[in-house]
Amino acid sequence: MIKFFRRIRQQLLSENKFSKYLLYALGEIVLVVIGILIALQINNWNQAQKDLKLENNYYCRILEDFELDRTLISNSILEVENKIVVSKQLIIDMHRSDKDKNTLLNEWLKSIRLEVYVPRKVAFQDLTTSGNLRLLNNLELKNSLSQYYSNLENLLKQINQNRDELVQRSYPVDATGFGVQEFEYVKNSIGKDVYDLLPKLDWIHDTNHEYFKKFQSDLVFNIAMYERHKQHLKRILQEMETPYEKLKETCT
Repeated sequence: MIKFFRRIRQQLLSENKFSKYLLYALGEIVLVVIGILIALQINNWNQAQKDLKLENNYYCRILEDFELDRTLISNSILEVENKIVVSKQLIIDMHRSDKDKNTLLNEWLKSIRLEVYVPRKVAFQDLTTSGNLRLLNNLELKNSLSQYYSNLENLLKQINQNRDELVQRSYPVDATGFGVQEFEYVKNSIGKDVYDLLPKLDWIHDTNHEYFKKFQSDLVFNIAMYERHKQHLKRILQEMETPYEKLKETCT
């Protein structure tokens, strides 16, 4: 093709048809420009298709994170509700049952182990750190996701603060008087010889004992913290609902 155009140019020059040569040269330049523009258009179209595919991939990945989080939160709420039941039952048993201190303390120990909720943010973090946030053309969904993750950070701070308060009140200053050595895992660790040397104060049913009052107060406090924790988790589900529904509509 290049040789063909070259022969035409040479023929025009040899025949002294300079004006026609100029017109031909101009036409050739126009054709080259048009070809470049077509190539750029095709390249832009290909890039747009890649960006569209990547955008949809992000929507689907974030949706997967949301679905996993919804399951984790639902399980966490059930766990917290069970801890509330256990804590309330412990107060009743302290006043009305014949269960010994060892049994009640080990039941209490299970009730204060609150799992840390860690949300899945892998897809959105990849979206923001990679600079690909610009790919999201659905501005409504984009703003909804940004708002959700911003609110999520605030709620997680409150959850962690509540959990820290719960941990700080979990153990008394006088651990042996309280009976920490009666926790099964501690008892097994220190062995019978050491266990027999430690005090065994049976305060669990003595309503006038300072440990009884403190323990009962802590149980009520724990119930309040669990309720707050549950409300925070439910709030996350509420905040998640709008972007979650939009993601389901958008992910294809």
